[in-house]
Amino acid sequence: MIRVSFSLIGMTLLLTIYSAILPIFYSLYALANWSKFSQDLEWASYWGALLPSSQMDSAQVWRVFTAPILHIGLNHLLSNLVILMVAVFLKLWQANHKDFTILPFTLSHYFKSAHDWLSPVYLILWGGIVSSTRVIIGIEAWSLGLSGVVMMYLSRVCTLLASQSIFKQERSTKKGHLLRSVTLFILPWLLALISLEDRIDLSSHLIGTTLGSIYGFWMAKTSSSRMSEDRGKM
Repeated sequence: MIRVSFSLIGMTLLLTIYSAILPIFYSLYALANWSKFSQDLEWASYWGALLPSSQMDSAQVWRVFTAPILHIGLNHLLSNLVILMVAVFLKLWQANHKDFTILPFTLSHYFKSAHDWLSPVYLILWGGIVSSTRVIIGIEAWSLGLSGVVMMYLSRVCTLLASQSIFKQERSTKKGHLLRSVTLFILPWLLALISLEDRIDLSSHLIGTTLGSIYGFWMAKTSSSRMSEDRGKM
């Protein structure tokens, strides 16, 4: 079990870095050039932070993709990577948890589809969706960082896990099962609201968590419908 645990933790860390490889390198490169700018906002604007909606125009649409991969400091970057690690761990558990007790975890457990191989690209695309939603809503605040995207990832996985028992009609009365489902539903929202600092943009957290919850619920519903159709054909 110790061997398996270390293998799982190692793969979780590796896959987190792989998924966030572009934000990591882009943020570190931008931070290395911090001294060339006299103000934080000047630095953030130059490297692609998302501007308040009233200051955005069609010529700056590229910012919806650069803002999620830009971080204002190492603490900002690391905090988002930690939440992404939790999401990756839960995804691995959801997909392969039975295997963890019988063999060391390997990359083949994760890379089962093109979606998994292209996770760095999907991270940026979802970041663009979260940023675009902010612009459409008309939020008047600067924004940068992966927080909205990682909250979307975490919310999607947690909602999927918690919803599966509903659509599979598993009406377990065990307190442990109920507590796990409730915790999974609440966890993303709790994390979305917990960072109430002046420099934290709460709107991105809430947008990402909302999109992730909807996506996760849809995935669970679709998976359940597909399984029902397969059983009907047997």
